Amino acid sequence: MARKVTPEERERARLGGEWLREERKRRGYDTGTEFAAALGLRQGMISVYENGQKLVDRDHAALIAALFGMTEWEVWLRLRIPLPAELDDDEAIRRAFQLRPDVMRQVPEITERVTGEKVSDPPPVTGESVDRPPRDTRLGDRRRNPDPGRESAV
Repeated sequence: MARKVTPEERERARLGGEWLREERKRRGYDTGTEFAAALGLRQGMISVYENGQKLVDRDHAALIAALFGMTEWEVWLRLRIPLPAELDDDEAIRRAFQLRPDVMRQVPEITERVTGEKVSDPPPVTGESVDRPPRDTRLGDRRRNPDPGRESAV
């Protein structure tokens, strides 16, 4: 039996799908079919995502990040995909501040309103990673030359 989808998940899928459709068109993919071909996916899957019927899975989000020249973090944020448990830590919070400082600065105020407790100031955003560098999935030259030790013929 399938797990019941919560209203919050449905709303996140809808908002993520809207972003995906707008971003796809902004980047010159006029149809879902063109976009699906560029990603190596079926057009029906793109339609499911863009119509908010399902959250984009992380493997497909990684393909989208590579195609758009974005980090996986930024794509997850914009698609409203929950962070993987292994990334849901202080490092994730710092990265969220780097990507969306306008939104993250509101977190203490919202938390105080919900819980009634005073929240300490968020950690300063330094642009540096504490434990590990951000995982950058941009393909750039790696797509044209998958073997960095070998010169490309391009």
